[in-house]
Amino acid sequence: MQAGDIVRNPLTEQLGVVIRIGEPAYGCPGSIRVMWTTQGDSLFGPGSQEWCSERHLELLNEKS
Repeated sequence: MQAGDIVRNPLTEQLGVVIRIGEPAYGCPGSIRVMWTTQGDSLFGPGSQEWCSERHLELLNEKS
């Protein structure tokens, strides 16, 4: 994943845009900063930002 990718959180059905990729540390992959564009089933609405793990996100834009 990279900044600008469109992602979905399958648990909350939120859609968002990746705005930053954190550096990996201590053998763990880097966290991904997402700005949500829809609320879905979350308490946090559009415009909110959250650090997420890549394994909790689904990439929606396919590269050709």
